[in-house]
Amino acid sequence: MAENENNKVALDDKSAEVQKKQKAKKEKKPSKLGMKLKNLKSEFKKITWATPEATFKSFGIVLVGMVVAAVVIGVIDFGLSSLFDFLLKTISF
Repeated sequence: MAENENNKVALDDKSAEVQKKQKAKKEKKPSKLGMKLKNLKSEFKKITWATPEATFKSFGIVLVGMVVAAVVIGVIDFGLSSLFDFLLKTISF
């Protein structure tokens, strides 16, 4: 009788080990890509996004700066072109 109980205990231990192995197989470690995507998602949650008003204000500032830079470059280009034309006409033989 004691031998029967020992066999049952041994079988129970083996079935518990099998269940642990099956559970370990089910609980796979996430792949590297999966981990990177998970980390990326958590980082995106930490971002403080600008309000639409602040975005439009920044856009306006950038637009004005581009127009000013274009005008300055245009004036410099026109001035240098005129200067070289004048010099070529006066120096020409």
